[in-house]
Order: sequence, then C-alpha cells, then structure tokens
Amino acid sequence: MSAGRPRVRRKGLPDVRASASALLIGAGVLWSMIGMVLSLGPHPIPVADPPPPVPLSTQYWGTFYYPWYADASEPPPERYRHWTTNWTTYAHRPPSNWSSNYLPDDGSGVFDTGNLYSSLDRNVIRRHLSWMERAGFDLAAVSWWGQSIYEDQAFSLILQEASREPAVNLRLAVYYEVEGYSDPGVGRIVSDLRYIYHAYAGSAAYFAVPGGSSRAIPVVFVYGVDSAESTHRWARARATMYSLGEPVFIVPSAWVTATGSYRDHATLVDGWHVYGAHVLLATAPGYAASASPGHSQIPELGDWPLFRRDPVEFAAAVRTVARLSASQAQFLMVPTFNEWHEGTQIEPAFPVDHNDSAEFTQIGPSYGFLYLDIVRSRGALLPQPRLPAVQGCVPPPPGLVSWWSGDGTPSDLVGFNMGTRYNQVSYADGKVGQAFDFGGVNDWVLAPGMGVVDLQELTIDFWLKLDSTPLGKIQRFVTLNWAKAVLRYDGSGPQQLHFYMDIEGTLRHIRVNGVLQVGAFHHVAGTYDGTTMRLYLDGAEVGSLPVSGFVGVSEGVALSTGDAEALDGLLDEVQVFDRALSAEEIRAIFEVGTAGQCKPP
Repeated sequence: MSAGRPRVRRKGLPDVRASASALLIGAGVLWSMIGMVLSLGPHPIPVADPPPPVPLSTQYWGTFYYPWYADASEPPPERYRHWTTNWTTYAHRPPSNWSSNYLPDDGSGVFDTGNLYSSLDRNVIRRHLSWMERAGFDLAAVSWWGQSIYEDQAFSLILQEASREPAVNLRLAVYYEVEGYSDPGVGRIVSDLRYIYHAYAGSAAYFAVPGGSSRAIPVVFVYGVDSAESTHRWARARATMYSLGEPVFIVPSAWVTATGSYRDHATLVDGWHVYGAHVLLATAPGYAASASPGHSQIPELGDWPLFRRDPVEFAAAVRTVARLSASQAQFLMVPTFNEWHEGTQIEPAFPVDHNDSAEFTQIGPSYGFLYLDIVRSRGALLPQPRLPAVQGCVPPPPGLVSWWSGDGTPSDLVGFNMGTRYNQVSYADGKVGQAFDFGGVNDWVLAPGMGVVDLQELTIDFWLKLDSTPLGKIQRFVTLNWAKAVLRYDGSGPQQLHFYMDIEGTLRHIRVNGVLQVGAFHHVAGTYDGTTMRLYLDGAEVGSLPVSGFVGVSEGVALSTGDAEALDGLLDEVQVFDRALSAEEIRAIFEVGTAGQCKPP
C-alpha cells in the first residue's frame, strides 16, 4: 500500500459476549466439521496450481459496513453490543455514554440517544441501504467474523432486505475479518468460503464479478493479510475452491513491510484492496484506492495518529480517487459507512463530548448527509478554490511526479498523492504563497507514493524555513519511505544538512556542516541520476557522491515525521521528479524566488 504505513491489525475479536451464541445454526456446524476434515493431512484435497487472477476492466465504488451493533431491545449479553465495548473492556454505559466520539443521526437532525441502533433492525438496515445507494456505491464490504454468530445473522438480514428493494442496486460482499486477529489455516478458510458460497453467493444482492465464462464469481474481501505467509494461505484456499468447482474472487488487503509487499505476490490472488481509514488517501497502484473522511477514535483505543475531519479535504481526496483509471485502480473504497469506534463513518452523525465520567453531550450540529453527498458527487460538491496566477512564475521542469505546494491544502497538484495532515499541521506565509507549518512535535503530512515507488532516478526539492536548529536533535524535511531518499537536519554532531539514499541495500550519505540558518528560507534539493548523488542549497551544489546501483523501493512520502524527528518550521513547494534535474534547472527554481513555478489551472 502506497500510503506509507502498513495496515495494522487492531480490530481484535468481535464483541465476545456474543460468542455464546456461536454455532447456533446447523449449517455453521456442518461447515465447521468440513473445515476440520479439510485440515487433516498435508493435502486432504488435491490442489492444482492457483489459477491466474480473474482480470477486471470495471471500476467499483464501495464502502465498509459494520453490522455488529445492538440496541437496548436486545436481551443480555447482546444488549448494546459494540456501543459499550472498545473490543477489550466494557467501559461505557449506554445510553449515558458509548463507544464513539459521535452519535448516529437517524436523518431527523434531532440529538437522541435512542439512535444507538441495532444492526438486526430491519428499519435501520433499509435506511442504511438507501443511504449507501444515495452515495452511489456499487458495493458494501460487510464485516463478517465467522459462521452463525451475530454479524453472520446480520449479514443474512441485510442481504434479504437488499434483495427485496428494487430501488437498491448496491451489492454486498463479505469482509472476512478472521484473518485480522488470527492466522486461520487453509481448512478453516475453505470451510468459511464454502459456507459463504452456499449460504449467500446465490443471492442476486451478493457482489460478484464477471468470470471467464458466463458465470459470475462471488467476491470476498479479506482484512488483515499482512505477509507472504498469509497471502500464500489464501492462495491455497482459493485454489482449493477452484478445484471444488466453487470459485471465489479473493481480494485481500494490500500489505507492505520493510522487506516486501503485496506486489511480490500479486498474481496469487485476484485483486487487492486498501482499508486506508487512518489516511485521507491511500493507494495500492494497479488495484485500489481509498478516501477517508477523518479518523477520530475513542480515547480508550490509545494514541493512534488522528486526522481531523475536513469536508473540503475529503472532497479533494474523493476527486483524486475519481480521476484514477481502471488500470490504476478497480476498487475505489470509502472507509467507512459506520465504524463508530474510530470515527471514520460517513453515516450522518452528531459530534459529542467524550467524557466517560458523565453523560455525553452534543458539541456541534449533525453533519447530516454531507459526506454521503460528497461521495455521490465524486467530490464535486465542494470544489477546491483555484490558486491565483502569479506574475513572473516559470513553468516547472519536465518530469514532475508530485507537487505539494502547501497553499492551504495537502493536495498533490500534478499527481495522485494527496497528503494527510496529522495533529497540528497548519499553514503559514511561505516563500511562494502559503507553506506547511510544522510545530516540531509529531506534526507531519503523509502521502501515497504513486509514481514514486520504483523511481531509479529522482529529484526532491523544496523551500525550507527552520524555526530552530537544536543540538542533539534531528529534524526530517522530506522522506521517501522507508529510506529510499531522505533530506533532513542532523544536530547530533556538527549541525548538518544531510541527504541519504538506500542504494543496493546500503545507506549512502552526503553531509554538509553549518549551512542552515534559523528564520531564513533556503531552497534545498537532492538528486540522483543513476551514478551520482548531489545535494544543492540555495541554487548551488554543496556536495556529491559517486554511487550506482538499485535504489530501494518507496512506500509513500512524508513531510516532517510523526516521531521525535519532527520538523520545527515551514516546508513550501515540495516536489518529486522522475529524473535528476540539472544544476541549471535547480538554480532557475531558486532564482525565480517568490514568483515560484506556475501552478496548473
């Protein structure tokens, strides 16, 4: 996933109080027994090589739907399930307080704790289906935790209601969550896939894609695939389903580690998706993208990076996703419709004061259908103001891949790598218009890396204004994650401007002492042309290093960083090129000064 940060297993188990009702349905017992049989021996069923992925030429807009809630009408232990729990403890007491920073709005705009709904309520289901239809979604990936438990019962009801509503074109797919909290064996996976295939895939409301013949293939999304090992387990399960004559289109979550990624195993499954709830925009180039409205999880879940809701920025992210072609992304996802614990929902809601020692109170109006309608308009509902033309600007050099100008937006002006502002990142007067303002404590911007991932030649350039250069502290300016290329201030020894790259698995460094001044704008650039690294300051080369070899893969771009190396100062006009700019081109960018480079219309 080019969002830079790999998807983290965090959801844990479903509400464990509901586990007492597990395996109530005979079909669930049957398929569990089949799974046990399949697990016996090394190869209980002959499995051919995995068939090639089923190609897709269509794009699908989708969201993630959570059917794990219960209201006051449910008997114990299900009463208020998931409104009271944070997955590990039952710290909340609905209807006085609950497990979210928001309260659902039933569409009336009236703050009423009776809106803590049940996922088994058919009226709620019909309302949600109509709202997802309103947003223009083609599919909803529905959280599913196993056979015959609460979410399975809810999925059955949702599928029934979708089948009965002629105005609903939305299709539903299982979002297989078991992988996210355990490592199910192939037998368990096949057991669950066969259950899904026979219990649900025959419904006209189940999401399926065209197969190689006239037969449509049901789709299962998989949460929590995070390694080569888990990918291979799913590949074996997929091959087994084909050998049984029950093909399933498998779409795991795209994963990235420092030593490999989903791209190394891409052909073992049918596709990949991204659950990028913690970033404004996430991509798995060639497969998927997602746009998230915000991430405001409950305090009990710990200190995760959060980003505030900003409908204008969300609209810009949706527009970016909508610009992707089918060859760039087939699954265009919005996390989420109703994941209330993390505050990523686009379902109408009121913000509340999350004070667990008292009753929650409303702290703002409902945002109503705003986020649903942003999706429906594909971001056009809230257009981004155009940047004014600047007299005397010069065209940017050729080869520009991404450009974060900092002019009141984290958008990428030329590419698909819109950034996410974490914590207190704001904007201030920059060298050219506005700039990103970082406060030195966990303020950073994280962007995907489409077009940056595999660069073997490159240029990074930007304007920088430092507010401090403390001894003993490092401040990162721009990072092509993990360490493909990094430009930073290093105060651990002589105060240095430092440029390093990962080439042939070894970090190669250029360091220049004592050249950065506090309170002044500097133009900084680092280039690599395949044979030489070069470092520039204020239009002049200040260091070089002959080196050649393979440049490490990048999985995103970070401005500043979310740890102790955060920047204290301003970044402006951050650019990445797919080639090494010449000394003359870099000097021209420096000399044009405040007029800057001409922004695209």
